[in-house]
Amino acid sequence: MAHAEHEAGGAGGVSRRAALWGGVAVAAVSAAVLPGGTSQAAEGAPQGGWIDVTAAPYGAKGDNATDDGTALQAAFDACPEGGTVYLPPGIYKTKQTLHIRRRNITVRGAHAGRWPYATQAPSCVKPFYGSFTGAALIRIQDREETGLAYDIEGVRLVDLAFNGVFQPGPLDGLSASGLVRDLVLDRCSFWQFDGHAVRTARYIRSDGSRAFPKGWRLNEVTAWATRGTYDGFRLEHLTDAQLTDCLAGECHTGFYHVAPGDVTYASCRSVWNREHGYHLDTYSDGIIYNGCSTDRNGRDGWHLTARGAANRPVLLSGCYARRDGRTDTSAAGLRVLGATDAPHPPVVVSGFVATTGVDDGGQGTLSPAYGLRVTASKPVVVAAGFLEGTSAGLFKDGSVVNADASVLTQTARP
Repeated sequence: MAHAEHEAGGAGGVSRRAALWGGVAVAAVSAAVLPGGTSQAAEGAPQGGWIDVTAAPYGAKGDNATDDGTALQAAFDACPEGGTVYLPPGIYKTKQTLHIRRRNITVRGAHAGRWPYATQAPSCVKPFYGSFTGAALIRIQDREETGLAYDIEGVRLVDLAFNGVFQPGPLDGLSASGLVRDLVLDRCSFWQFDGHAVRTARYIRSDGSRAFPKGWRLNEVTAWATRGTYDGFRLEHLTDAQLTDCLAGECHTGFYHVAPGDVTYASCRSVWNREHGYHLDTYSDGIIYNGCSTDRNGRDGWHLTARGAANRPVLLSGCYARRDGRTDTSAAGLRVLGATDAPHPPVVVSGFVATTGVDDGGQGTLSPAYGLRVTASKPVVVAAGFLEGTSAGLFKDGSVVNADASVLTQTARP
């Protein structure tokens, strides 16, 4: 079957010039990157640390035809601390993984659409279909993996789109492992990956110590349309993080978080995923879902499977689960699932709403079966909520659920 790339804006042939951006003059850049990650600025160093990837000596085209991977990588490696690599409007193809090996730098585009399947993406990076080599489009690694003398920290990716064009994978959009600290993703979009859109993982160093990403801030980040069992946000061992107004849709699970510590989700949305909207797994050292929502996910809206006595409580405040469970007759808006020998930690739920529904246009099966279902958990406390399911609004399943009088439960019938 022939492959058809799904383009998302950024027409080729955009005129290029050395320009003023935000009142900062753009100048040509050249730097020699030395072993150990140090750099030596050469003549033509950027004024204010600003690098335009389309200017000399880099010369990226952004024309949706040229392999710009070498030019982009050279710009990333040349950027000094506190500097910015700028991708003007265009579609930048690459045949190789782009590595970020500099700390405290910004990589900035012009704009990335919130709903990538429907809006344009003026500054877009994507793999050269069929000729790409690598397991991620953007890769950030622990210092021990790269041989650098320092940890990668303080990186910002702003107003950028990453289109995987369903390059045969596994191919992640952004992959970070080990101690990658204080990374900011701001108004970025990732879609059409045959891999996880955004992925973090811990790295075990040679001395046995465990290094993992921490201190991340994700703001208005979209993960859309991953294939197979690949998630939108696959966040393993990411701690001390805040996700604000992020969107996941048409992925396996929208937000899959393994062993979080001091993590807050605020106003995030997870819709039409094949599995769950949000999945908390393995362990919890503190996670908050505040003002988050789901809609028409295949199974549970929230699927909580943290286990063990040392876990801290999970908090959901002002969250809304809508029409989840379209492919699972036992699904719930909120599912708390422990084990007999490893009960789920306490869950505190305030102002939670779960409602039933069918597909847009009236098709599909009415779901979910339960507004809230709890199995093998320590006490779950529910205040001021509305729980609706086709089988029951609340199903305790042998667990203790302390629901006050302000919680309304309702069984919906077709």
